[in-house]
Amino acid sequence: MSKCMPKILCVDDEPLNLTLLEVILLPRGYDVVMAENGLEALEKLKTERIDLCILDVSMPGIDGFEVCRRIKADKEHRVIPVVMVTAHTDSENRIRGIEAGADDYISKPFNTAEVLARLKMLLHVKSLQDSLRDAGEYAENIVETVRQPLLVLDSDLKILSANLCFYETFKVAPEETIGNFIYDLGNRQWDIATLRTLLEEILPHETLFNGYEVAHDFKGIGRKVFMLNARQIYRKKIGSEIILLAMEDITDRKQAEMLREDIERITSHDLKTPLNPIIGLPEIMLMDSNLTPEQIECLQLIKTSGHRMLTIIDSSLSLYKIEQGTYEISPVLFNLLPLVADIAKESALELARKRIKLLLSSHGCSVEAGDVFIVNAELMLCYTMLANLIKNALEASPPDAVITVSFEQDELWSFIGIHNMGAIPEEIRSRFFDKYVTSGKKMGTGLGTYSALLAARTHHGDISMQTSEDTGTLITIRLPKTF
Repeated sequence: MSKCMPKILCVDDEPLNLTLLEVILLPRGYDVVMAENGLEALEKLKTERIDLCILDVSMPGIDGFEVCRRIKADKEHRVIPVVMVTAHTDSENRIRGIEAGADDYISKPFNTAEVLARLKMLLHVKSLQDSLRDAGEYAENIVETVRQPLLVLDSDLKILSANLCFYETFKVAPEETIGNFIYDLGNRQWDIATLRTLLEEILPHETLFNGYEVAHDFKGIGRKVFMLNARQIYRKKIGSEIILLAMEDITDRKQAEMLREDIERITSHDLKTPLNPIIGLPEIMLMDSNLTPEQIECLQLIKTSGHRMLTIIDSSLSLYKIEQGTYEISPVLFNLLPLVADIAKESALELARKRIKLLLSSHGCSVEAGDVFIVNAELMLCYTMLANLIKNALEASPPDAVITVSFEQDELWSFIGIHNMGAIPEEIRSRFFDKYVTSGKKMGTGLGTYSALLAARTHHGDISMQTSEDTGTLITIRLPKTF
Protein backbone atom coordinates (compact mmCIF):
# COMPACT_ATOMS: atom_id res chain seq x y z
CA MET A 1 0.00 0.00 0.00
CA SER A 2 1.31 3.41 -0.88
CA LYS A 3 2.14 6.08 1.71
CA CYS A 4 -0.50 8.53 0.40
CA MET A 5 -4.09 8.61 1.70
CA PRO A 6 -5.67 5.13 1.64
CA LYS A 7 -8.19 4.95 -1.19
CA ILE A 8 -11.45 3.18 -0.37
CA LEU A 9 -13.80 1.93 -3.11
CA CYS A 10 -17.41 2.06 -1.84
CA VAL A 11 -19.91 0.07 -3.94
CA ASP A 12 -23.67 0.34 -3.32
CA ASP A 13 -26.68 0.90 -5.51
CA GLU A 14 -28.22 3.16 -2.82
CA PRO A 15 -26.79 6.72 -3.11
CA LEU A 16 -27.70 7.37 0.56
CA ASN A 17 -25.47 4.54 1.73
CA LEU A 18 -22.62 5.87 -0.38
CA THR A 19 -23.13 9.32 1.13
CA LEU A 20 -23.09 7.90 4.67
CA LEU A 21 -19.81 6.06 4.01
CA GLU A 22 -18.30 9.20 2.52
CA VAL A 23 -19.32 11.21 5.61
CA ILE A 24 -17.66 8.61 7.85
CA LEU A 25 -14.45 8.20 5.84
CA LEU A 26 -13.50 11.59 4.40
CA PRO A 27 -12.97 13.40 7.75
CA ARG A 28 -10.68 10.52 8.86
CA GLY A 29 -8.24 11.05 6.00
CA TYR A 30 -9.49 8.43 3.57
CA ASP A 31 -9.85 9.07 -0.15
CA VAL A 32 -13.25 7.76 -1.28
CA VAL A 33 -14.08 6.36 -4.73
CA MET A 34 -17.76 5.49 -5.32
CA ALA A 35 -19.51 3.04 -7.68
CA GLU A 36 -23.24 2.35 -7.92
CA ASN A 37 -23.03 -1.16 -9.38
CA GLY A 38 -20.73 -4.14 -9.84
CA LEU A 39 -19.60 -3.37 -13.39
CA GLU A 40 -18.73 0.18 -12.47
CA ALA A 41 -16.76 -1.11 -9.48
CA LEU A 42 -14.72 -3.47 -11.66
CA GLU A 43 -13.93 -0.62 -14.05
CA LYS A 44 -12.85 1.62 -11.15
CA LEU A 45 -10.39 -1.11 -10.09
CA LYS A 46 -8.74 -0.90 -13.51
CA THR A 47 -8.20 2.87 -13.37
CA GLU A 48 -7.77 3.64 -9.65
CA ARG A 49 -5.23 2.54 -7.07
CA ILE A 50 -7.61 0.97 -4.59
CA ASP A 51 -6.49 -0.04 -1.09
CA LEU A 52 -9.78 -1.49 0.22
CA CYS A 53 -13.25 -2.20 -1.13
CA ILE A 54 -16.54 -1.85 0.81
CA LEU A 55 -19.04 -3.91 -1.19
CA ASP A 56 -22.79 -4.18 -0.79
CA VAL A 57 -24.20 -7.68 -1.20
CA SER A 58 -27.47 -6.90 -3.01
CA MET A 59 -27.10 -4.95 -6.24
CA PRO A 60 -28.78 -5.20 -9.63
CA GLY A 61 -26.87 -6.95 -12.39
CA ILE A 62 -23.66 -8.32 -10.90
CA ASP A 63 -24.21 -8.77 -7.17
CA GLY A 64 -21.59 -8.25 -4.49
CA PHE A 65 -20.63 -11.95 -4.26
CA GLU A 66 -19.74 -12.10 -7.95
CA VAL A 67 -17.78 -8.83 -7.75
CA CYS A 68 -15.86 -10.23 -4.77
CA ARG A 69 -15.11 -13.49 -6.61
CA ARG A 70 -13.80 -11.56 -9.63
CA ILE A 71 -11.61 -9.36 -7.45
CA LYS A 72 -10.11 -12.38 -5.68
CA ALA A 73 -9.61 -14.22 -8.98
CA ASP A 74 -7.60 -11.35 -10.43
CA LYS A 75 -3.86 -11.73 -9.78
CA GLU A 76 -3.33 -7.98 -9.55
CA HIS A 77 -6.28 -7.18 -7.28
CA ARG A 78 -6.67 -10.27 -5.09
CA VAL A 79 -4.65 -8.64 -2.30
CA ILE A 80 -7.23 -5.85 -1.92
CA PRO A 81 -9.27 -6.43 1.28
CA VAL A 82 -13.00 -6.75 0.57
CA VAL A 83 -15.55 -5.84 3.25
CA MET A 84 -19.10 -7.05 2.51
CA VAL A 85 -22.06 -5.00 3.70
CA THR A 86 -24.93 -7.15 5.09
CA ALA A 87 -27.87 -6.85 7.43
CA HIS A 88 -27.45 -7.73 11.12
CA THR A 89 -29.51 -10.89 10.84
CA ASP A 90 -28.28 -11.97 7.39
CA SER A 91 -25.98 -14.84 8.50
CA GLU A 92 -26.47 -16.74 5.22
CA ASN A 93 -25.09 -13.87 3.14
CA ARG A 94 -22.19 -13.50 5.54
CA ILE A 95 -21.24 -17.12 4.94
CA ARG A 96 -21.60 -16.70 1.17
CA GLY A 97 -19.40 -13.60 1.35
CA ILE A 98 -16.65 -15.48 3.18
CA GLU A 99 -16.88 -18.30 0.62
CA ALA A 100 -16.53 -15.71 -2.16
CA GLY A 101 -13.30 -14.50 -0.57
CA ALA A 102 -14.45 -11.57 1.54
CA ASP A 103 -12.04 -10.52 4.29
CA ASP A 104 -14.66 -9.09 6.66
CA TYR A 105 -18.17 -7.67 6.82
CA ILE A 106 -20.02 -4.71 8.35
CA SER A 107 -23.70 -4.43 9.11
CA LYS A 108 -26.42 -2.00 8.16
CA PRO A 109 -27.21 0.44 9.59
CA PHE A 110 -23.58 1.55 9.77
CA ASN A 111 -21.86 1.86 13.14
CA THR A 112 -19.18 4.48 12.68
CA ALA A 113 -16.80 3.07 15.32
CA GLU A 114 -17.16 -0.47 13.95
CA VAL A 115 -16.60 0.63 10.33
CA LEU A 116 -13.47 2.60 11.23
CA ALA A 117 -12.05 -0.15 13.47
CA ARG A 118 -12.47 -2.86 10.84
CA LEU A 119 -11.01 -0.66 8.09
CA LYS A 120 -8.02 0.30 10.23
CA MET A 121 -7.31 -3.35 11.04
CA LEU A 122 -7.62 -4.54 7.43
CA LEU A 123 -5.53 -1.69 6.04
CA HIS A 124 -2.82 -2.44 8.59
CA VAL A 125 -2.80 -6.11 7.55
CA LYS A 126 -2.66 -5.09 3.89
CA SER A 127 0.23 -2.76 4.60
CA LEU A 128 2.17 -5.62 6.19
CA GLN A 129 1.30 -7.91 3.29
CA ASP A 130 2.40 -5.28 0.78
CA SER A 131 5.70 -4.85 2.61
CA LEU A 132 6.21 -8.60 2.73
CA ARG A 133 5.36 -8.94 -0.96
CA ASP A 134 7.70 -6.08 -1.88
CA ALA A 135 10.48 -7.69 0.15
CA GLY A 136 9.79 -11.02 -1.55
CA GLU A 137 9.89 -9.44 -5.00
CA TYR A 138 13.09 -7.60 -4.06
CA ALA A 139 14.69 -10.84 -2.90
CA GLU A 140 13.53 -12.68 -6.03
CA ASN A 141 15.00 -9.97 -8.24
CA ILE A 142 18.32 -10.27 -6.41
CA VAL A 143 18.24 -14.05 -6.81
CA GLU A 144 17.53 -13.74 -10.53
CA THR A 145 20.43 -11.35 -11.07
CA VAL A 146 22.93 -13.78 -9.49
CA ARG A 147 24.98 -15.29 -12.31
CA GLN A 148 25.42 -18.59 -10.49
CA PRO A 149 22.89 -21.37 -9.89
CA LEU A 150 21.04 -20.62 -6.66
CA LEU A 151 18.51 -22.64 -4.66
CA VAL A 152 16.37 -21.72 -1.66
CA LEU A 153 15.52 -24.75 0.49
CA ASP A 154 13.25 -25.17 3.49
CA SER A 155 14.33 -26.94 6.67
CA ASP A 156 13.21 -30.27 5.17
CA LEU A 157 15.52 -29.68 2.16
CA LYS A 158 12.59 -29.12 -0.19
CA ILE A 159 13.16 -26.52 -2.90
CA LEU A 160 11.24 -23.28 -2.36
CA SER A 161 12.70 -21.41 -5.33
CA ALA A 162 15.48 -21.47 -7.90
CA ASN A 163 16.91 -18.83 -10.19
CA LEU A 164 17.02 -18.85 -13.98
CA CYS A 165 20.72 -19.72 -14.00
CA PHE A 166 19.97 -22.94 -12.12
CA TYR A 167 17.37 -24.01 -14.68
CA GLU A 168 19.66 -23.17 -17.61
CA THR A 169 22.72 -24.87 -16.12
CA PHE A 170 21.01 -28.13 -15.19
CA LYS A 171 18.47 -28.21 -18.05
CA VAL A 172 15.43 -28.56 -15.78
CA ALA A 173 12.05 -26.83 -15.61
CA PRO A 174 10.41 -25.14 -12.59
CA GLU A 175 7.68 -27.76 -12.41
CA GLU A 176 10.34 -30.45 -12.02
CA THR A 177 12.07 -28.48 -9.29
CA ILE A 178 9.86 -26.47 -6.95
CA GLY A 179 8.53 -28.47 -4.00
CA ASN A 180 10.83 -31.45 -4.56
CA PHE A 181 13.50 -32.76 -2.23
CA ILE A 182 16.88 -31.66 -3.52
CA TYR A 183 18.06 -35.27 -3.61
CA ASP A 184 15.12 -36.25 -5.85
CA LEU A 185 16.00 -33.83 -8.66
CA GLY A 186 16.69 -35.41 -12.05
CA ASN A 187 15.66 -38.93 -11.05
CA ARG A 188 17.77 -38.70 -7.87
CA GLN A 189 20.86 -37.48 -9.72
CA TRP A 190 21.29 -35.01 -6.86
CA ASP A 191 21.55 -37.76 -4.25
CA ILE A 192 25.27 -37.04 -3.92
CA ALA A 193 27.18 -38.20 -0.84
CA THR A 194 29.27 -35.01 -0.55
CA LEU A 195 26.13 -32.84 -0.86
CA ARG A 196 24.44 -34.85 1.89
CA THR A 197 27.49 -34.32 4.08
CA LEU A 198 27.27 -30.55 3.59
CA LEU A 199 23.51 -30.22 4.16
CA GLU A 200 23.01 -32.83 6.87
CA GLU A 201 26.26 -32.89 8.83
CA ILE A 202 28.18 -29.64 8.34
CA LEU A 203 25.57 -26.92 7.82
CA PRO A 204 23.38 -27.70 10.89
CA HIS A 205 26.41 -26.94 13.08
CA GLU A 206 28.16 -24.22 11.06
CA THR A 207 25.17 -22.10 9.83
CA LEU A 208 27.48 -20.69 7.14
CA PHE A 209 29.79 -22.64 4.87
CA ASN A 210 31.89 -21.45 1.93
CA GLY A 211 34.06 -23.22 -0.62
CA TYR A 212 32.71 -26.77 -0.38
CA GLU A 213 33.67 -28.63 -3.55
CA VAL A 214 31.33 -31.16 -5.15
CA ALA A 215 32.04 -33.07 -8.37
CA HIS A 216 29.42 -35.21 -10.10
CA ASP A 217 28.45 -36.66 -13.48
CA PHE A 218 25.03 -35.28 -14.43
CA LYS A 219 23.01 -37.03 -17.08
CA GLY A 220 22.62 -34.81 -20.13
CA ILE A 221 25.18 -32.16 -19.14
CA GLY A 222 28.22 -34.28 -18.24
CA ARG A 223 30.67 -33.92 -15.38
CA LYS A 224 30.45 -30.74 -13.35
CA VAL A 225 32.57 -29.45 -10.50
CA PHE A 226 30.89 -26.92 -8.21
CA MET A 227 32.07 -24.82 -5.31
CA LEU A 228 29.11 -24.64 -2.92
CA ASN A 229 28.39 -21.77 -0.53
CA ALA A 230 25.55 -22.38 1.91
CA ARG A 231 23.88 -20.28 4.59
CA GLN A 232 21.16 -21.28 7.02
CA ILE A 233 18.79 -18.43 7.91
CA TYR A 234 16.31 -18.53 10.78
CA ARG A 235 13.19 -16.49 10.12
CA LYS A 236 12.25 -15.46 13.63
CA LYS A 237 8.87 -13.91 12.86
CA ILE A 238 7.46 -17.11 11.39
CA GLY A 239 9.64 -19.55 13.28
CA SER A 240 11.12 -21.38 10.31
CA GLU A 241 14.45 -21.88 8.61
CA ILE A 242 15.57 -21.55 5.01
CA ILE A 243 18.82 -22.55 3.37
CA LEU A 244 20.47 -20.53 0.62
CA LEU A 245 22.63 -22.73 -1.59
CA ALA A 246 24.80 -21.01 -4.21
CA MET A 247 26.79 -23.03 -6.74
CA GLU A 248 29.83 -21.68 -8.54
CA ASP A 249 30.60 -23.76 -11.63
CA ILE A 250 34.38 -24.28 -11.55
CA THR A 251 34.44 -27.10 -14.11
CA ASP A 252 36.34 -25.09 -16.72
CA ARG A 253 38.77 -23.77 -14.12
CA LYS A 254 39.46 -27.29 -12.84
CA GLN A 255 40.05 -28.56 -16.35
CA ALA A 256 42.40 -25.64 -17.04
CA GLU A 257 44.31 -26.38 -13.83
CA MET A 258 44.65 -30.04 -14.75
CA LEU A 259 45.85 -29.10 -18.25
CA ARG A 260 48.33 -26.63 -16.80
CA GLU A 261 49.63 -29.27 -14.37
CA ASP A 262 50.01 -31.77 -17.21
CA ILE A 263 51.94 -29.24 -19.27
CA GLU A 264 54.13 -28.38 -16.29
CA ARG A 265 54.98 -32.05 -15.70
CA ILE A 266 55.74 -32.67 -19.39
CA THR A 267 57.82 -29.49 -19.61
CA SER A 268 59.73 -30.41 -16.49
CA HIS A 269 60.58 -33.80 -17.97
CA ASP A 270 61.69 -32.31 -21.30
CA LEU A 271 63.86 -29.66 -19.62
CA LYS A 272 66.05 -32.27 -17.98
CA THR A 273 67.57 -33.46 -21.29
CA PRO A 274 69.31 -30.20 -22.34
CA LEU A 275 70.59 -29.80 -18.76
CA ASN A 276 72.94 -32.77 -19.15
CA PRO A 277 75.59 -30.89 -21.17
CA ILE A 278 75.15 -27.76 -19.05
CA ILE A 279 76.06 -29.80 -15.97
CA GLY A 280 78.52 -32.21 -17.62
CA LEU A 281 80.67 -29.92 -19.80
CA PRO A 282 81.87 -27.65 -16.96
CA GLU A 283 83.06 -30.76 -15.10
CA ILE A 284 85.16 -31.79 -18.12
CA MET A 285 86.50 -28.27 -18.65
CA LEU A 286 87.50 -27.97 -14.99
CA MET A 287 89.98 -30.84 -15.56
CA ASP A 288 92.10 -28.45 -17.65
CA SER A 289 95.10 -27.27 -15.59
CA ASN A 290 95.55 -24.06 -17.58
CA LEU A 291 92.38 -22.32 -16.29
CA THR A 292 92.59 -18.96 -14.55
CA PRO A 293 90.89 -18.49 -11.16
CA GLU A 294 88.17 -16.37 -12.84
CA GLN A 295 87.51 -19.10 -15.40
CA ILE A 296 87.33 -21.74 -12.68
CA GLU A 297 84.84 -19.59 -10.73
CA CYS A 298 82.67 -19.09 -13.84
CA LEU A 299 82.64 -22.82 -14.68
CA GLN A 300 81.80 -23.71 -11.10
CA LEU A 301 78.95 -21.18 -11.16
CA ILE A 302 77.61 -22.71 -14.42
CA LYS A 303 77.85 -26.19 -12.92
CA THR A 304 76.19 -25.12 -9.65
CA SER A 305 73.44 -23.25 -11.50
CA GLY A 306 72.80 -26.33 -13.65
CA HIS A 307 72.37 -28.44 -10.57
CA ARG A 308 70.07 -25.79 -9.10
CA MET A 309 68.01 -25.84 -12.27
CA LEU A 310 67.73 -29.61 -12.01
CA THR A 311 66.65 -29.19 -8.40
CA ILE A 312 63.97 -26.68 -9.42
CA ILE A 313 62.63 -29.07 -12.08
CA ASP A 314 62.57 -31.91 -9.58
CA SER A 315 60.85 -29.68 -7.03
CA SER A 316 58.06 -28.86 -9.51
CA LEU A 317 57.41 -32.57 -9.82
CA SER A 318 57.56 -32.83 -6.04
CA LEU A 319 55.01 -30.00 -5.79
CA TYR A 320 52.59 -32.05 -7.84
CA LYS A 321 53.11 -35.08 -5.57
CA ILE A 322 52.60 -32.90 -2.48
CA GLU A 323 49.31 -31.62 -3.88
CA GLN A 324 48.22 -35.18 -4.58
CA GLY A 325 49.24 -36.30 -1.08
CA THR A 326 51.73 -38.87 -2.42
CA TYR A 327 55.01 -37.12 -1.50
CA GLU A 328 57.19 -38.83 1.13
CA ILE A 329 59.53 -36.41 2.86
CA SER A 330 63.06 -37.49 3.78
CA PRO A 331 64.41 -34.99 6.33
CA VAL A 332 68.06 -34.83 7.38
CA LEU A 333 70.04 -32.63 9.75
CA PHE A 334 72.05 -29.98 7.87
CA ASN A 335 73.39 -26.45 8.21
CA LEU A 336 70.97 -24.06 6.54
CA LEU A 337 73.29 -21.04 6.39
CA PRO A 338 75.45 -22.16 3.42
CA LEU A 339 72.30 -22.89 1.45
CA VAL A 340 71.02 -19.34 2.00
CA ALA A 341 74.48 -17.99 1.13
CA ASP A 342 74.34 -19.87 -2.19
CA ILE A 343 70.93 -18.36 -2.93
CA ALA A 344 72.43 -14.92 -2.21
CA LYS A 345 75.26 -15.58 -4.70
CA GLU A 346 72.77 -16.65 -7.36
CA SER A 347 70.88 -13.39 -6.77
CA ALA A 348 74.01 -11.23 -6.86
CA LEU A 349 73.28 -9.59 -10.22
CA GLU A 350 69.75 -8.53 -9.24
CA LEU A 351 70.96 -7.36 -5.83
CA ALA A 352 73.60 -5.22 -7.52
CA ARG A 353 71.17 -3.87 -10.12
CA LYS A 354 68.78 -2.60 -7.41
CA ARG A 355 71.62 -1.69 -5.01
CA ILE A 356 70.08 -3.87 -2.30
CA LYS A 357 71.97 -5.37 0.63
CA LEU A 358 71.10 -8.90 1.78
CA LEU A 359 71.93 -9.33 5.46
CA LEU A 360 71.87 -12.60 7.41
CA SER A 361 71.43 -12.63 11.18
CA SER A 362 71.29 -15.50 13.66
CA HIS A 363 69.75 -14.93 17.09
CA GLY A 364 70.16 -11.18 16.65
CA CYS A 365 73.80 -11.23 15.49
CA SER A 366 75.28 -10.98 12.01
CA VAL A 367 76.14 -14.36 10.51
CA GLU A 368 79.89 -14.98 10.37
CA ALA A 369 81.93 -17.61 8.54
CA GLY A 370 81.73 -20.88 10.42
CA ASP A 371 78.32 -20.15 12.03
CA VAL A 372 75.79 -22.96 11.93
CA PHE A 373 72.01 -23.14 12.02
CA ILE A 374 71.01 -26.79 12.03
CA VAL A 375 67.57 -27.73 10.72
CA ASN A 376 65.88 -31.10 10.38
CA ALA A 377 64.49 -30.83 6.86
CA GLU A 378 64.76 -31.89 3.25
CA LEU A 379 67.43 -29.87 1.50
CA MET A 380 65.74 -29.69 -1.92
CA LEU A 381 62.42 -28.46 -0.49
CA CYS A 382 64.21 -25.93 1.70
CA TYR A 383 66.13 -24.60 -1.27
CA THR A 384 63.03 -24.04 -3.43
CA MET A 385 61.10 -22.59 -0.48
CA LEU A 386 63.80 -20.08 0.48
CA ALA A 387 64.83 -19.30 -3.10
CA ASN A 388 61.22 -18.42 -3.99
CA LEU A 389 60.69 -16.27 -0.90
CA ILE A 390 64.02 -14.43 -1.21
CA LYS A 391 63.35 -13.85 -4.91
CA ASN A 392 59.91 -12.43 -4.03
CA ALA A 393 61.47 -10.16 -1.41
CA LEU A 394 64.04 -8.95 -3.93
CA GLU A 395 61.36 -8.18 -6.53
CA ALA A 396 59.14 -6.40 -3.99
CA SER A 397 61.89 -4.41 -2.28
CA PRO A 398 62.46 -0.78 -3.30
CA PRO A 399 65.96 0.10 -4.58
CA ASP A 400 68.73 1.03 -2.14
CA ALA A 401 67.06 -0.95 0.64
CA VAL A 402 67.98 -3.88 2.88
CA ILE A 403 66.61 -7.42 2.87
CA THR A 404 67.16 -9.26 6.15
CA VAL A 405 67.07 -13.04 6.55
CA SER A 406 66.99 -13.92 10.25
CA PHE A 407 67.37 -17.26 12.01
CA GLU A 408 66.02 -18.11 15.46
CA GLN A 409 65.37 -21.33 17.42
CA ASP A 410 63.65 -22.40 20.60
CA GLU A 411 63.22 -25.83 22.15
CA LEU A 412 60.70 -27.00 19.55
CA TRP A 413 60.94 -24.83 16.45
CA SER A 414 63.31 -23.27 13.95
CA PHE A 415 62.22 -19.85 12.66
CA ILE A 416 63.40 -18.19 9.44
CA GLY A 417 62.29 -14.60 8.84
CA ILE A 418 62.58 -12.79 5.50
CA HIS A 419 61.98 -9.04 5.69
CA ASN A 420 61.91 -6.36 2.99
CA MET A 421 60.56 -2.82 2.91
CA GLY A 422 58.01 -3.44 0.15
CA ALA A 423 54.32 -3.86 1.05
CA ILE A 424 52.14 -6.59 -0.42
CA PRO A 425 49.31 -5.11 -2.57
CA GLU A 426 46.15 -4.94 -0.50
CA GLU A 427 44.02 -6.77 -3.07
CA ILE A 428 46.03 -10.00 -2.73
CA ARG A 429 46.93 -9.95 0.98
CA SER A 430 44.16 -12.34 2.01
CA ARG A 431 45.13 -14.71 -0.84
CA PHE A 432 48.90 -14.24 -0.73
CA PHE A 433 49.68 -17.95 -0.36
CA ASP A 434 46.97 -19.17 -2.76
CA LYS A 435 47.85 -20.88 -6.03
CA TYR A 436 48.33 -18.65 -9.11
CA VAL A 437 47.94 -15.42 -7.11
CA THR A 438 50.19 -12.67 -8.40
CA SER A 439 50.10 -8.89 -8.82
CA GLY A 440 52.05 -6.57 -11.09
CA LYS A 441 54.36 -9.26 -12.53
CA LYS A 442 54.03 -9.78 -16.27
CA MET A 443 55.86 -13.11 -16.12
CA GLY A 444 54.71 -14.11 -12.65
CA THR A 445 53.20 -17.58 -12.23
CA GLY A 446 51.75 -17.10 -8.76
CA LEU A 447 53.37 -20.36 -7.63
CA GLY A 448 56.27 -19.07 -5.51
CA THR A 449 54.53 -18.40 -2.20
CA TYR A 450 52.09 -21.25 -2.81
CA SER A 451 54.91 -23.80 -3.24
CA ALA A 452 56.72 -22.32 -0.22
CA LEU A 453 53.62 -22.84 1.93
CA LEU A 454 53.28 -26.43 0.72
CA ALA A 455 56.96 -27.07 1.45
CA ALA A 456 56.65 -25.70 5.00
CA ARG A 457 53.53 -27.73 5.72
CA THR A 458 55.10 -30.86 4.24
CA HIS A 459 57.71 -30.40 6.98
CA HIS A 460 54.80 -30.15 9.49
CA GLY A 461 55.54 -26.45 9.80
CA ASP A 462 53.87 -23.30 8.52
CA ILE A 463 54.37 -19.81 7.05
CA SER A 464 52.87 -16.51 8.17
CA MET A 465 52.93 -13.03 6.68
CA GLN A 466 52.79 -9.50 8.13
CA THR A 467 52.74 -6.46 5.87
CA SER A 468 52.10 -2.73 5.98
CA GLU A 469 53.10 0.38 4.08
CA ASP A 470 55.13 1.61 7.08
CA THR A 471 57.06 -1.50 8.15
CA GLY A 472 57.26 -3.51 4.90
CA THR A 473 56.73 -7.27 4.72
CA LEU A 474 57.91 -10.03 7.04
CA ILE A 475 57.53 -13.68 6.01
CA THR A 476 58.12 -16.09 8.89
CA ILE A 477 58.78 -19.79 8.28
CA ARG A 478 58.35 -22.18 11.20
CA LEU A 479 59.87 -25.66 10.98
CA PRO A 480 59.85 -28.34 13.70
CA LYS A 481 63.23 -29.32 15.13
CA THR A 482 62.16 -32.98 15.26
CA PHE A 483 59.61 -35.07 13.35
